[in-house]
Amino acid sequence: MIKPLVRNASRAVQVAAHRLLWARTVAAIAAQDRAVPLLVALDGDVADLPEGAWRQGRRVRVVAQRCAGFAERLEAALAEVAGLGVERVVVVGTDTPGLDGAGLRRAVIAPGPVCGPAPDGGVYLFALDLRDTGRLRGVPWQTDRVAETLRDRLPGARWLAALADLDRPVAAEVLWRLLRRDPPPVAPLGRQPVDRRRLHHRLVHVEANAPPA
Repeated sequence: MIKPLVRNASRAVQVAAHRLLWARTVAAIAAQDRAVPLLVALDGDVADLPEGAWRQGRRVRVVAQRCAGFAERLEAALAEVAGLGVERVVVVGTDTPGLDGAGLRRAVIAPGPVCGPAPDGGVYLFALDLRDTGRLRGVPWQTDRVAETLRDRLPGARWLAALADLDRPVAAEVLWRLLRRDPPPVAPLGRQPVDRRRLHHRLVHVEANAPPA
């Protein structure tokens, strides 16, 4: 079962929304050095994972998230990362429409911990040396105290610009506005009716609208 992103929408629209967000994240990943390996901890059907150029020339491992809680899933993913023989880990979800290659690159190359705060008190990204991941134990994940706790646990961490992540389903027109490269003004959007059938068509046909990977 995939995480619902669009309020009152069918599974087809939910999958399309996830693919659009995945394409946005892939665009950020593709901007990084291809020597950086990638672990995809997938919550859902592997068949829902798009193919593409993001795999070419890069070490990629895809694993299923089998644990129930976020802390357990994160711990399992970090154990998989340890098996890749890397010294540093960058953890980022695919539910942050504003993530770009420049922000991700700062997390990849910066020395020491890096965190990207979300306005709700959580984080959309964090990075640290693999040997320091023990500091993450006991963090109250999926609460409004995550960023505050990480500030205490990771003194001296670099903090990126705040970006909103999609922790709860939003209206389809809101998600579309967040995902568009050139978002329309908010005021006219609020006064004009949204053609949901057209929006559904755009969301489902992700290949025509996704940023290049």
